[in-house]
Amino acid sequence: MDTLRLFFPQWQGSGSERAKELLTGVMSLKSLLPSSMTELETEDVNTETANNILHYADIVLNLEEALHIIQEANPKRLVTIGGDCGVDAAPITYLNKVYKDLAVVWIDAHADLNTPESSPSKSFHGMVLRAILGEGDTVILEKLPSRVFPDAVFLAGVREFDPPELSYFEENRLKLFGIKDLETNQDALVEVIQARGFKNVHIHLALDVLEPNEFASTCYPTPNGLSVSGLLKLLKLLQKDLNVVGFTLTEFAPANDTDIETLKRILEAAPLLHA
Repeated sequence: MDTLRLFFPQWQGSGSERAKELLTGVMSLKSLLPSSMTELETEDVNTETANNILHYADIVLNLEEALHIIQEANPKRLVTIGGDCGVDAAPITYLNKVYKDLAVVWIDAHADLNTPESSPSKSFHGMVLRAILGEGDTVILEKLPSRVFPDAVFLAGVREFDPPELSYFEENRLKLFGIKDLETNQDALVEVIQARGFKNVHIHLALDVLEPNEFASTCYPTPNGLSVSGLLKLLKLLQKDLNVVGFTLTEFAPANDTDIETLKRILEAAPLLHA
């Protein structure tokens, strides 16, 4: 298969009191998405915390099902519509195994670099990038097809770190492009990716990267965010100058009708979704 488009309505990875609104949000997107989407039937059977992860059993079952669908389809490209950020563990580690030069552009207000031991919320969506980087729950790590190395990760718009996340970020010298960088000099992001020898890219987009005054429909609206116009320009630039092989959209919790219209514009600009 050339491109798999996966509809992945997981909400259990979020620790927000509004987490189930992520399910409402992703289900409301169905009418805006191609009819060719492959839908994953997520589990909702076990609310218990285990191994320091909320809804642990459901998270593991969802991961297994996602990997089964992806590996059976064996796609060259992958689009995932979530759900919480935890849905990106399977797509990224699959693509990283397929492409030996995969860069991960993590467009998000949050670093998601906690481990089960360090996380104050115990929510998996705050640990998912650290798991992708090869650290975290042993059972989850053993299921992932590969691990990504820190020099392949490019944080974009991240502005909230828990102290253990900041320590990992500094120790591993992850590259960060702040909001000012993304608004004024997006070429710098592409130039660094290319300078490190990466040709293929996966784009992770959590909608909380956006400025809440322009887009408030997330469980964790975070001040001083990226403008909608800045995001649209960034998506266009990444597609123009790099080979986008993966795209994931996450963290939509509907708050108002205006944001639905904004999201339509973002989906229209989304890589691989309508091609």
